[in-house]
Amino acid sequence: MRENIYIGKINNGKYIVTKNNEPMSPKNYSKMIGLDDRTEFYWGYHGSAPTNLAFALLYESTNDFKLSKQIHQAFKSEIISKLDMELGWSLNESEIKQWLCNKEALL
Repeated sequence: MRENIYIGKINNGKYIVTKNNEPMSPKNYSKMIGLDDRTEFYWGYHGSAPTNLAFALLYESTNDFKLSKQIHQAFKSEIISKLDMELGWSLNESEIKQWLCNKEALL
């Protein structure tokens, strides 16, 4: 089975996140966690758009709504908020799951 790769990039001032080179829709996730459905994906700070991204990456990597909702704020604080706002980034599913395993050991 191929590992999922998530990439965040800025194209003409628009923040874009892909999973295996296919665009991810922020609206699919914002509704799941009670955010305004206009909430986009952003990174590099604390806010609703990085919250949305953190939840989306966890949910896509685990397919576990309850776990993703429980821990997405910590993922945002420790990973998403620290990504450079002006640069792109790449995370693979094993990196996300490794973070999650380390975090679950503390729960």
